[in-house]
Amino acid sequence: MAGWLTVPKVAAKYRVSERTVYRWYRSGRLKPVKIGREWLLPDTESDLPSPPPGPLWKGHVLALVDTLEQAAALEEHLLEVGRQNGCRLCRGQWRGNVKPPDVDLGTMFKTHGASAVLEFWQHEIAAAAREGRPLLGLSDPPPKDFGPFEALLQYERDANGVGLVDGCVVCLYRCEQLTGPQLSSLMYVHEGVLLPSDDAWLAFRKQLPV
Repeated sequence: MAGWLTVPKVAAKYRVSERTVYRWYRSGRLKPVKIGREWLLPDTESDLPSPPPGPLWKGHVLALVDTLEQAAALEEHLLEVGRQNGCRLCRGQWRGNVKPPDVDLGTMFKTHGASAVLEFWQHEIAAAAREGRPLLGLSDPPPKDFGPFEALLQYERDANGVGLVDGCVVCLYRCEQLTGPQLSSLMYVHEGVLLPSDDAWLAFRKQLPV
């Protein structure tokens, strides 16, 4: 007969927080049994799903890619990670023929300015909080008519103040469209960086001063 795992034991097994375990229960990813006030999960490998395909990053993250194909592959990977973690998913696009459920950030910017785009992300963060789950947002790089690079850098700097606590917004940029100093500046204003390698993605987190 299988044993039973309490919420703290499930959290320890998957190396996640107890809040994440309850989120998995609500989303149906795990199927516990409630006995009194206790949620119990069967302790059998066959009853437990495999862990998520990768960690869900937190905060404002920069992803650098070499090609459009690479960008598409990374987006699909991140969306799968988001689905596995029960996230609210949102993909914003700055150019092209944007089709729902993707969001047309380019038109939003041209009509109302950068502040409207930041307000949109604040709305998504608030909606995810109401739903009791983290946000996974994706954003391709703004077009060249956004303005001088200093204006773009200020937008990315302001994005750090939109109130993102649980989850992440990942900004994809193509390396060939940026100079070395511009790349360095973008890395500096983001909380983490994803870099492509031959067979994986290299993840770096900014070290905060002690």
